[in-house]
Amino acid sequence: MTDLSAYETKDALAAAVAEAISEKLRAAIEARGMASFVASGGGTPKPAFELLSQDVRIDWNKVTVTLSDERMAPPEAGVSNANMLREHLLKDAAASARFLPLDTLSSLEKFDLPFDVVLLGMGGDGHFASIFPDGDGMEAACAPGATILAETTPYPLPPEAPYPRLTLSLPAIRQCRDLFLMVSGKGKRDILELAGSDAPEGDLPIRRLLHDPDLPLSIFWAP
Repeated sequence: MTDLSAYETKDALAAAVAEAISEKLRAAIEARGMASFVASGGGTPKPAFELLSQDVRIDWNKVTVTLSDERMAPPEAGVSNANMLREHLLKDAAASARFLPLDTLSSLEKFDLPFDVVLLGMGGDGHFASIFPDGDGMEAACAPGATILAETTPYPLPPEAPYPRLTLSLPAIRQCRDLFLMVSGKGKRDILELAGSDAPEGDLPIRRLLHDPDLPLSIFWAP
């Protein structure tokens, strides 16, 4: 499988991911005077974000941050990935980073592509960002000519967040210097193994990343 690093604990996983992101952001700033970071939503990256928020080695006022995907929910619902990012990353040492919420195409046009670092997670159905195996919008989000942002709707809608999604398209995600996939749990490791093999596995979206030989993908996993 593509460059998979395994760790014994979730704490070790978070530390490794945070250090890898820090290294790439600092290298980008040194090389180009600025850096861009696409952050994943969900719960898995929160410990890594907490560590990054304390990383004083990064010149955060030279870092632009956005999200891989967002729930199109009213603010009062309190389930947005933007709120999660403000709570766990964009504080303390990282408070000076420039944050562009993933809600308008014009915001992403401000990026000088490629992104320096993209961090993604993976769901138990093999989805990444908000590119789901079922529901509406997956094929459009993965099409070679897709725009930077796509609207998708998972099926079934999860009861904790029953909202359509806004996601970076697959062509946009591919425009990166480094792509990190952060995954935990034996069940998800099994999905990675299945999607990475040549065996029939259904239409798992993550397969599109694992079988792309030109993608600078590194996988971080813990039980």
